[in-house]
Amino acid sequence: MKYYEYDARGWLIGWHEDATRPGSTPIAPIMRPSRARWNGSAWIADQSREDAQVAAEADTRTRRDQAIALLRAYDPATATAADVRQALAAVIRLLPNL
Repeated sequence: MKYYEYDARGWLIGWHEDATRPGSTPIAPIMRPSRARWNGSAWIADQSREDAQVAAEADTRTRRDQAIALLRAYDPATATAADVRQALAAVIRLLPNL
């Protein structure tokens, strides 16, 4: 038998076939897994996790685009110490994405 596991906030995090564990239920969600949230007695469709993920991706994309724009505008011939620090900060933001 499948048991659907949820975290402390009720979000579906997976399933297992072991005996019942705390934070799991044999009731299967009928909506997309990214929207499934357990309210204590039934699965409900909650889009807030998807919305938060979309917002986080948009923020990451914006930060990356800003860093790239700053580096493209950097001119070593006229750069001040503040410009160098900003360029270095932009490179550091971009490194984890490479």
